[in-house]
Amino acid sequence: VTELAELPAGPRDGTSTRGCTRAAEVVANVQSLIGYFDLDPNRVLDLVLEALEAVPSRASHRSLVELFNPQYLPHVLGFKFQFYKGEAEAT
Repeated sequence: VTELAELPAGPRDGTSTRGCTRAAEVVANVQSLIGYFDLDPNRVLDLVLEALEAVPSRASHRSLVELFNPQYLPHVLGFKFQFYKGEAEAT
């Protein structure tokens, strides 16, 4: 999650707190973390979507989403929508 916060918020923002100037650097770091810690790619995709949702100005960094198999995106989004629907019914 911390690595996702390193994306520059917009094209004019320059560098992140770790000195990453391009989304490609963050993408490489995320790939390294997935491989090193054997993380579940679907869970990482969920975190990427949450990070992009939290700061909409980062939506231009779609290269993070493109890391993952596009066949799984509808399933992850469907699960998220199902979760949000369950919250609305509970209240």
